[in-house]
Amino acid sequence: KYGVVGGGMRNSVAADSATIGGGENNSVDGTWSFVGGGRENHASEGESSVIPGGASNFVLHSYSTIGGGYYNSVNATWAVIGGGHHNLASGNSSTISGGRSNEAIETYCSVGGGASNTVRGYGGTIAGGVGNDAHGGYASIGGGTLNAVHSAWSTIGGGWHNQ
Repeated sequence: KYGVVGGGMRNSVAADSATIGGGENNSVDGTWSFVGGGRENHASEGESSVIPGGASNFVLHSYSTIGGGYYNSVNATWAVIGGGHHNLASGNSSTISGGRSNEAIETYCSVGGGASNTVRGYGGTIAGGVGNDAHGGYASIGGGTLNAVHSAWSTIGGGWHNQ
């Protein structure tokens, strides 16, 4: 094993060519993966995953990244969470830029930010807002509150409680 721990305390590297820069209680189990620092960040079960910092973030598949924040989780390949907290990216190639309690569940979907937004449709997008749900394939919601798109290829620009 050619793993590196640069410093900190209670950090663990259990994979070839993996690195932890520092921090506390971080772990890397994925080959060629990296945790820069922070606390209780874990890059496991894959390869080439990255967590530069933050706290209690989990990357569970290959080629995925969490930029920072806390209690974020990526459970998909090629997925990204930029930051925020309590976000979940479980669709392959999905993205959550930030915010809180957002979910990108399906492949190629994205959430720009806001809170409690969920994209369940393939290729769907929610730019922001609160409590929005893009359920149809390629559905999009620009923002607003409590909007829901259930049909494919449909869009709600914004507003409140539109369907």
